[in-house]
Amino acid sequence: MNKVFEASTFDLKKADWKEMTDHEIKRLKEISREQGLNLETMTPEDFEGKMPFSSYHELFASVQNDSWDRLCGYLLGREYAEKDGVGYTMEQYRDDMDEYVKFWHETKENAEKINTYEYSEIMFYVNYYYNKVKEYVTENFFKEEK
Repeated sequence: MNKVFEASTFDLKKADWKEMTDHEIKRLKEISREQGLNLETMTPEDFEGKMPFSSYHELFASVQNDSWDRLCGYLLGREYAEKDGVGYTMEQYRDDMDEYVKFWHETKENAEKINTYEYSEIMFYVNYYYNKVKEYVTENFFKEEK
């Protein structure tokens, strides 16, 4: 997958990377708030058993690092989806929220705070890209010989 990223041409800006990071941090802050915690002031004990970090700064650095790949995947996924005539809709968002509510036993209000439409749309395109890569690998590298 890194070869695909490296071979692709992007016009990436730090602001786009920051926005991608901010979406994930906002989501994690909502999850923490729901548990009665403030993500930015969590102690190593607060993180224990919840996330593999001992401080907010460690978490932020990891999210920021992951956000670069997520941004690249989002841009590629969006391009592939547009070429395929596919897009993320409000109807899909509602269905996603219904599934989230059922799986995590959340209220709809909390589900929508944790997974905003923007965040869900980003993840739709990231997953679209990863599914395209999976299809390509499956079709081209895992063929049975007859």
